[in-house]
Amino acid sequence: MFGEEAYGFMSKRRILTVMITSGCAAVLALAVFAWYNAERWWVGAHQRSVTRSLAAWAQEDSRVGTWQEADHAIDMLEYVEGYYVPGPGYHSDPQTEAALEAQRARTLVAIAAGLRQFCGEDFGADVCRWREWRKQHGPPPPKRQ
Repeated sequence: MFGEEAYGFMSKRRILTVMITSGCAAVLALAVFAWYNAERWWVGAHQRSVTRSLAAWAQEDSRVGTWQEADHAIDMLEYVEGYYVPGPGYHSDPQTEAALEAQRARTLVAIAAGLRQFCGEDFGADVCRWREWRKQHGPPPPKRQ
């Protein structure tokens, strides 16, 4: 009789130990998973925000009606090209990155179209060519401080 009770007690104790150990292992695995993916989740949220900003800039900066706006549009072409481009330490999921890069391309096309419509030239998103052309046409751009 004593042997059976001890065996039953050990069985419950072992079950409890296995349950606690399994629970701790699951919590640890979840913590490691969350730690590993937290950066990707935060970057994904930021990239979606950047995508919305690029879309707004496509609307705002594609309307070029003055030389000052043309200068700003040329500056924005350069800015948009390098604005939070996915790279080492800045990656999320493939769909979010693809949407970001597609919007970047649409924004560059929209701004270049505004410049083309205002200036009558088509240099696409080539900032160097736009800057060179701008030096030779229109009033001098304002000096930067």
